Formats: sequence, structure tokens, C-alpha cells
Amino acid sequence: METIETGHLINHGKKLGFIDFLDDGTVVRIDPAVERFITGVALFPAEQPLDAVKLPEDLVKQIIVKGNAPVSFLERFCSQRNGSLFKWVLFQNDPDTVPAHLGQNALHVIVYDVTDPVDKALRKLCRAENIHDNRWLAEGIWIHDDSARLIAVNQRIGKMLGRDATQMPRMSLTDFIPNFNMDAFRQVWSRSCSQGDSDLMVGNYITSDGYIRPVRVFSCPVKIGPRVFMRASALDVNDSEDRYKRMASGMQKVVDIANRLMALESEDAVLRGCVEAARSELGIERCAILLQVGNMVQGTWRISREGKLMDGHSISFPVDDWWQWVSSPDDASDTFWRLMENVPHHELCDGRLNEFGRGWRVATPIMQSNELLGVFLNDSAISGKPYDPVLQEFIVVLCCMLSGIIVRKRSAAAERRLQEELRQSEKMRAIGQLASGIAHDFNNQLSVIRSVAGMIDAYGADQDLNECSRDILSACSHASSLCSKLLAFANKKRWEKQPVDLHAVIADTVEIVMHSMKRQYNTTTRCDAAGHIILAEAGDVENILLNLVLNARDAMPDGGDIIISTQNISRNGNKAAADFVRLTVTDKGIGMDESLLSRIFEPFFTTKGRERNTGLGLSMVNSSVKEYDGFVAVKSTPGKGTTFSLDFPCYSGLAQPAGD
Repeated sequence: METIETGHLINHGKKLGFIDFLDDGTVVRIDPAVERFITGVALFPAEQPLDAVKLPEDLVKQIIVKGNAPVSFLERFCSQRNGSLFKWVLFQNDPDTVPAHLGQNALHVIVYDVTDPVDKALRKLCRAENIHDNRWLAEGIWIHDDSARLIAVNQRIGKMLGRDATQMPRMSLTDFIPNFNMDAFRQVWSRSCSQGDSDLMVGNYITSDGYIRPVRVFSCPVKIGPRVFMRASALDVNDSEDRYKRMASGMQKVVDIANRLMALESEDAVLRGCVEAARSELGIERCAILLQVGNMVQGTWRISREGKLMDGHSISFPVDDWWQWVSSPDDASDTFWRLMENVPHHELCDGRLNEFGRGWRVATPIMQSNELLGVFLNDSAISGKPYDPVLQEFIVVLCCMLSGIIVRKRSAAAERRLQEELRQSEKMRAIGQLASGIAHDFNNQLSVIRSVAGMIDAYGADQDLNECSRDILSACSHASSLCSKLLAFANKKRWEKQPVDLHAVIADTVEIVMHSMKRQYNTTTRCDAAGHIILAEAGDVENILLNLVLNARDAMPDGGDIIISTQNISRNGNKAAADFVRLTVTDKGIGMDESLLSRIFEPFFTTKGRERNTGLGLSMVNSSVKEYDGFVAVKSTPGKGTTFSLDFPCYSGLAQPAGD
């Protein structure tokens, strides 16, 4: 039993004074402060002379039952002037200070006003049991004292009895418990108080219209100071049977829904199916699921005011105080979900939330191993129906199952990604081996061709023949460059790293491409990086930049501007330390969609046709930049152009840059 000791009540109460009275209850003398405090309450009516006042017999018995030993008794008074105002008084007899002239039959009692500490203890008990805060409990709950007077009730018991719950604390159990059941209730009281255990019984209650209804009552004792109170919860037998049938049917539907959701492939399909099934099978009118992703809350599928399934992925807002409140209980005694009454209802329209009314809303967290995944929201925005506690039980179970399904889908998706990365790695390794073999064999053939062409050029007397041999040597040079790319891609050839002036490389490359491109192309450089020395191979960096510039040219068949720029950035979050230099190449060409962007770094993938391109350019760019501990990023919009961003670590050594 929960207890609050008498000493605690005295220490936190207010000492009013004393009362002297005889053992028959007749008041002999009373402290003025006590008289002012208790005058006008039921025990001491204002119109009754003080010498005619007698303390209640049960109070007197409690005080004198111990003889001369100190004993305390807690009593509640209800003001006649204000029927909702209750006062708690603690009487404690003091046998050593009884005035001698009153005789041996007199009692001297110290009186304490302990209204605040007792009310605080009762409020704590009511809060723990959701007596006042949750009017939607299926059980009727009340707390009564040892004299069968009601202390606190919830809304449900008032509805069950057909009475005003706010007026019931002035009633007694005898007002709604039939006489033939009172003995059974007293036995439960006695047994619970003596053993300190809870008890269950089946009894009856009388409604306001005089009908007798069967009820199951679960009682447990609670001790506050010297008094024992009883917390009882009642469930109408007829209502409970209907509730049990509905619960069994609803839980079977929830299990069937979960089984179907488990068979879906993606997490998004699971969320969509959950919202749709909640509407069509459980009868939830309007609902939505919000997921927490990092520091953001993302919306998913939702039910509109018209009862239709809508894509709500455009809903997104930062994690805020409201989200923290709806997604976690304050303490273990709180219900796991949040019921909010008289809150505004909103509808998403053109990306904005518009308020159109007020009503109740429930937020049920979707949790897995104490990790918040999201929140299931449902409200009364469509028909304004009252909150249904049984339906909420279905939602809680559905959210529990949904959390497990989400975790499994995410694990399966992560496993598929790892498998795809492994397959891609194996594919790249196989392509590398193939490229290495081709480059080696092709280079051998080039050596023969180069030798023969060189002999013709050296010893041939025919001018036309010499021009042909020089064309052959030029083609061999380009083919040899391709072999170098293949070998580098296959990691068979490692560049010798040295300090390179990135700005000097840009200047040299621009000078080369300006002579090879038509006049409708304009190349602009914006070299703003202060730290532009990188550790790389100058020829390789030149090839990287050349590849990007030529790709930008090909993306603008009718001409346009190509912008090459540099700037210093920080990738570790410290803006004061610019540890990277970013090289960007931007065009205003045809751009690329998501499907092309996902494949541009694949070896031998090209959009220009095999007759124009080998498809190794961007794969070489990607592998080379990563070889220099750098990073590559691409942004592209169809019809608006593409930007390649290459981040190279800044070199802070003192060696002479290779690009100078």
C-alpha cells in the first residue's frame, strides 16, 4: 500500500490550536483559531451553540481507544458555504497536557490543518491512476475512505451511474451500492486493509434511474497518514462482454493487416498499406504516419478529409517541442499515447496546413527498442465522432507490429544495398582485370605499328607516304594514351604524386582547349582559391580537367559558356580551416536525369555512342580523384546544365609545385 506517515502530515501542515472535550464527545474548550477554522463546516454548524457540539462517536473512539497513548485521526470536513471545498484536519491527543480541572475523563487534542499535504498526496494518486486527466478510460474509477465517502472519481463512473461526476465526491458508496451488496463491499474493505492486497469481486450498482446493473470491481488499498483509502475500478459486465467480443475481432484484424504488410517489399509500401488498412478495415477515419529521420520529421501517406488515401510526403518540419511531447510519455505512470482535446484540425493544401475546425487528436509513438521511429496520428476531423478507447487499443497493437516490420524492411534494404555494392565491386574488379589485359596486348601491337611507321618516316622518300606515317604515329600516340588510362583504371599504374599548382594546370588546359574548340564556346575561369597547391600528378590532373571540359562542350552542341572555378572549403565543419580546394566545371547544356547520374562513373558507360567515346573518361576522373584522397560530386538538371565539383586536399609542404 502507498503510505504517507502521520509525521509527514504534521511537519507539512499548520498547527491550529487545541480542543478539550470529555470522553462522551462534549466539547469543553476550543482554541479560537480552531473555532474559526471549523466553524461553518458540517461538524460544527454555525447556528449550533458550541456547548451543544459533540464530536462524532467514531472520532472519539479513535482517539481514546489507545487509552493515554498518543494517537492521531485524520478527518475531512465539507464546508456548508462551499460544497466543493474540503478541509482535512489531523487530531492528535496529548494525554500529558490535559488540564487538571477537567478531570480524568477529559481529552486534550492538538489540531493541525493538513489540507495541503493530504490533497497533494491524493492528487498524486489521482494523477498516477489517470483519475482526472483521462476521461476516456473504459473503467469507472473512484477513491473512497474508510467511512465509504467518495474522494475522487473519473468521468467514466459518472457516465456509468448516470450522474454528474463533479458532484460525486459529496456522495457515499451507499448512494449507489445496493444494501444487499454492502456486506460484500465491507468484506473486501476489511480483507484488503488487513492483508494490504488487491481484491476482485462481482457486485451491483444502482443507476440514477433506479436500475441495478452488474459490475466487476477491482479494489486496492492506499494509506495516507493514519487513514486507509480504497482505489476501486469498475467495469460494467454487459459492456465488458461486448468490449471483449469487439477486442477479439479487432485484434484478429490487426494481425491480418500485419501479415499482409510483412509481405510488401518496400518500407514506403508498408506505410501506405498501414494507413489504407487502418481506414478501410479498422474504421479509423483520418490518420497519417510521421517518421523521424535525423533532426527532421517526414510525412508519409495520409487520409484526407474526404476519406481518400493521399501522398503526404511533402510534409516536413524540424524536430520541435511538440514532437518531443507527443512522442514520449512524461513518466512511467502516463499512458503511452497522447490524447489532445479541443485542438485545431488542419488540412494540407498546396503545401500549406490550413485550420478548419477543432476536436480531439491522438498521437501514438511507433517505438522499437526504446528508439522512436515515428508517430501514428488520428483525429476526429471527418465526422466528429467521440474518442473510442477500444479503437485506440487496436492502434497501439498495430503500431507495435508496424515498428517491427519497419525495422525488418530497413534491415533488408540495407542488406540489399550491401549486396549490390559487393556485386558492383566484383564487377569493377573484373572489368579492371579485363582492361589491364586488353591494354597490355594492345600496347604490344602498338609497338609494332609505331616501329614500322617510324621506319617509313625515317627512310621513306615519298612525301605522301611520310605524311601517312606521321598520321599513323599520331594515332599510335592517342592509342597509347588510351592504354595508359586503361592501366590506371585497373590500378596497374600508379602516378607519382608531387605538389601541383592547380591554377597553373587550369591555365595550361584552357589554352589548349581554346585552340581546339569552335568560337561559339566561351571558357571562363574564376580562380579564387588562396590555397591551390595539391599533391598529385600534373599530367593526370590535366587529363581530369580536359575530360570535364570536353564533356561540357559535348553537352552544348549549339555552343555556350563553360565556367571553371576554384575556391577553398572545409569538409570537417570548421569554417576557419579551409583544408580542401574545390575545382568546379559548369555548363548550361542539356543536363542529366537521375537515371543517368547514377551511372556516369561506370566504366564504358557513355551517352555519346561507341563511335565517339570509349566511356572511360568519367570513370578515370572518379578513380583518379579518389586516388588523391579527394571527393567528386555532380549536380545536374535536365535542360539547365551540369556542375562537377572535385575536392582535393590542400598541400601545405614547401616543395616546388610541378605546375610552375
